[in-house]
Amino acid sequence: MVLLRTAGVDAFGGKSVLARVACARVRFGIWLWVEYGGCIIEHMIEYEDYGTATWRYWQKIRNDAGARGSFQSRPPVPVRAHVMFERDGEVWLDGTATRLGFDGAIFVEIKDRRVQAIGAWLPPDDVWWEGKPVSSQLRSAPYT
Repeated sequence: MVLLRTAGVDAFGGKSVLARVACARVRFGIWLWVEYGGCIIEHMIEYEDYGTATWRYWQKIRNDAGARGSFQSRPPVPVRAHVMFERDGEVWLDGTATRLGFDGAIFVEIKDRRVQAIGAWLPPDDVWWEGKPVSSQLRSAPYT
């Protein structure tokens, strides 16, 4: 909880007043309490979707190749991406490859609630598309 005490001049009467403000994050929202010039205002802002908020599911992608300053835009290609999440481990996800980095990294747009951004830059060995031979170096098959 944050408690703030401040003094200022009342805009209407020109006299000095004391204001106290308290704000706290509670389980399903934010609680706000203000005392100003003898008036007390208390308000609760509730989040109905707190239990399903996407930020609760975000996980770091361990095999993310990092952002690229320059890249070549490519026509969208449906792909299967090998993603290693921080908590859930290795999974293959459907996505769309849209960019190719000059070092070979591929940007894949991934629609999964664990991914915080639009997608991730992945090494070429972690991206499979129709017609690409399955490498013997893969730890698991992209089509399972």
